[in-house]
Amino acid sequence: DSMSKVAMDDIDKLNARVAEKTANVNGAKAKGVEFEQVRLGAQVYHHRFRSIVYGLALISTYFVTVGAPSVAASVASLLLMYFWVDLYGAVLHVVLDNPKFITLPGIDAGCLEFQWHHHIPSDITRKEFVEVCGDLNGVAAFHVVFIFGVLKYLLRWDFDTNLAMTLMGAKALLAYFGQYSHRMAHTPESLRPSIVRQLQAAHIMLPATIHKKHHDTYDGSFPILSGHTNGLISALLDKVPNDYAWLGTFVVMTLFDVVLFTKLLAPIV
Repeated sequence: DSMSKVAMDDIDKLNARVAEKTANVNGAKAKGVEFEQVRLGAQVYHHRFRSIVYGLALISTYFVTVGAPSVAASVASLLLMYFWVDLYGAVLHVVLDNPKFITLPGIDAGCLEFQWHHHIPSDITRKEFVEVCGDLNGVAAFHVVFIFGVLKYLLRWDFDTNLAMTLMGAKALLAYFGQYSHRMAHTPESLRPSIVRQLQAAHIMLPATIHKKHHDTYDGSFPILSGHTNGLISALLDKVPNDYAWLGTFVVMTLFDVVLFTKLLAPIV
């Protein structure tokens, strides 16, 4: 997949910054697993296949609009996924921020980049937005293959394929919106578009003040789309501190959320 010189420079500069920070870190901080992985040769930032992002965005837009079973299905899917993606992204954030999972196959690269985001919080603003969306390529591809390849085709699960595609499309578009919301939370206020500042003030996009709390302690304020599920996530973290329970929750949400929502919405849309 062709990559522009600008995008390559952005990623290369971030990786150079990683190397610089790793070389200069000292004390107890130097023992952090994210630094250890870099010393062992892991690369933190990667170029993403832009064609996947553009293709998924186009297909998702089609199934959320003209390809949806009905206008009601389209609206319901977008509203549901607006809140669900905030929750889903927060659970993902909890998991990927956990040092225990930084060598776990399948999410190791995501963990490494998430945990380096704490050291280079501006990374999400330094690379092109398509690259930021491309960070979701892996989980998006797995999502599609499992739900439609495994559950629908191999296991013959009975669910409305068209409605599932609408829900999947809504989830993808809202996930990209979540990436943009996160990016804007790290963008200096003077550089944010006026509409973004208004959406943040209305709590439709994640207010930067809320996200800043995450970077103060790294143990709270995990949602990145709107922050509406922050209270729920905080309460659950207090009640269920077990790391593997959160990992399991993320896996179950990833595997079955779209099918479950398809079953719930099918009778009413």
